[in-house]
Amino acid sequence: MKPVLLQLGPVSVRAYGTMLMVAFVVGILWMMREARHRGITRGQVVDCALWVLVGSIIGSRILFVLLNWKDYTAHPANVVRLDMGGMSFHGGFLGALVAGYIYSRAANIPFARLLDTAAPSIPLGYAFARIGCYLNGCCRGCETTLPWAVRFPDAAGNLGPPVHPVQLYASLCGLAMFVVLLKLKPHVRTPGHLGIAFVVVYSVYRFYIEFLRHGVSAQPLWFLPDLTQAQGLSLVLIFGGLATILLWPPPTQPAPTEEAKPDSQKRRAAKRSPIRR
Repeated sequence: MKPVLLQLGPVSVRAYGTMLMVAFVVGILWMMREARHRGITRGQVVDCALWVLVGSIIGSRILFVLLNWKDYTAHPANVVRLDMGGMSFHGGFLGALVAGYIYSRAANIPFARLLDTAAPSIPLGYAFARIGCYLNGCCRGCETTLPWAVRFPDAAGNLGPPVHPVQLYASLCGLAMFVVLLKLKPHVRTPGHLGIAFVVVYSVYRFYIEFLRHGVSAQPLWFLPDLTQAQGLSLVLIFGGLATILLWPPPTQPAPTEEAKPDSQKRRAAKRSPIRR
């Protein structure tokens, strides 16, 4: 745990914010690589990323504060203290979707194409962002006796019980999701399905990893206290995403006209024709 990476006089370079910026830059670079094959320019990627950055920060902070409102009633000024951590991935993803949709309309880019372009970069950036959570000491796991358990200090500096380093688990899972999306990409025929596949894969991962956070940093679901709020939302996203993929079939390709056929096909068709000139 190292929440402050560098102290420059009164200025603290905090690990959480630094790793968020690293995640953002890595995500942009990968999205630029994907954009080359989808008719999107680098300039459009940068413009979109700026919109998404603002939308994700606002969305993630709003949802986190709403879910933990009791913690902020006594100190409302802490609502804007992003350096203290406290961001919701689901809120950030929703904010990023809204911002990305607004930008796609302004730039006249199909939103589904933009979503597929960004899909692999999200888990790649997520892997770096969760390292920031580990250094910051937030989003920690439940107690365990495993040999790789970690003990985080409390506010007084006293070491707590050994817990799962779920932040590092999440980082590894982010890399695994990135690889899965790269494997799926050649088989996706419908625009938007790669982005939806990310939502499904992430939700499956989040549902299971919440069991290692339960009772520590995750809040219980009000009508199913054995599950957390994130698990309830994950189930909705899993079934909703799968239903969308099944009900949104790949586009049908119209048969090419004679003029659109390649010259090789035209020559083969002429050889098979029974009419002699």
